[in-house]
Amino acid sequence: HGESWCVAMPLDYYQVLGLAKTASADEIRRAYKQQALRHHPDKNPENVEEATAKFKLVSEAYSVLNDPARRAAYDAGKLGSDREDETGSNFTANMAHDLFAEVFGSEFARKFAEAAGNASSAVAGTIDFVAETETFKAAKRATASGLNKAAESVGQSQVVRSAVAKHLGSLTDQANVRVAEKERSEALSRQALDLQRRRLDQHAKEIEDIKSRRASREMSWWEATWEWMNGDQAAADRNEDRQVSAETKRLQSQLFLTKTAWERAQKELKEAREAAEVAEKKELSAMSSGVSLQEAADAGAYMFTSFLDRVRRGESECQAPARLRSRQGT
Repeated sequence: HGESWCVAMPLDYYQVLGLAKTASADEIRRAYKQQALRHHPDKNPENVEEATAKFKLVSEAYSVLNDPARRAAYDAGKLGSDREDETGSNFTANMAHDLFAEVFGSEFARKFAEAAGNASSAVAGTIDFVAETETFKAAKRATASGLNKAAESVGQSQVVRSAVAKHLGSLTDQANVRVAEKERSEALSRQALDLQRRRLDQHAKEIEDIKSRRASREMSWWEATWEWMNGDQAAADRNEDRQVSAETKRLQSQLFLTKTAWERAQKELKEAREAAEVAEKKELSAMSSGVSLQEAADAGAYMFTSFLDRVRRGESECQAPARLRSRQGT
């Protein structure tokens, strides 16, 4: 979802947070954290008025979607479309800041405000700006050892902390994308397992029907004598039993495979959620407590790689028309 901050009514709270209407509670909470950190007024001192408006919208959306009852009312179109209640025009900046402290913790909110208060508006946090700093230029020329030494001397500078936060934010986004993918995979695996169980249950009912049909079978004296002499019915029953047995084994094998796939999907989802939680904690720590040597080095490598990717894309875009002109000339 692209960002949209139009104030026309009614607001689409899902669009404000960049979510689908089927988003889970965990997805809503993660989206709020990302958007709240991105648009917090303390992090955007060069444009406080716009940041405050966006921060309030994000908080307003979360206050509704995080409450199951209010979310259900909103989805049904029954929640104050004129926005005259506490989640509408009366949703103040103070309420937004209180919600931020409630979600992130008051200690983090305090440290975040202190760290952001010392930030320079000239380092508002884009890679393009950092790429032009002497710190980045020196890092490009440094070896891995030199990069660590540079990080040691500037690890607490606002430029490096902003760069590391940008890098860790990217990792957090990637981790959350992976969580969403694994959630879909786990849901599909669970549906396949439920379907396979239903098929096996239906097969068991069919077996019971066969047994019941055979138990209620009646033969005349002549039919019984013929069966005793030729055994046609017994042969037919044995053939049916073989088919039923083969189908039972097939369904049980499919059940085992789908259950194994579901268990693997559950494990991968758990690992993805744990990785996303670790990435989010690192991002929050970098914003509030400073930067480690390894984080500074990783951020330098990340920026350098991003810079080279942009250069390569630029070269490819320039070379494409030249190749086209060359083909046209021939």
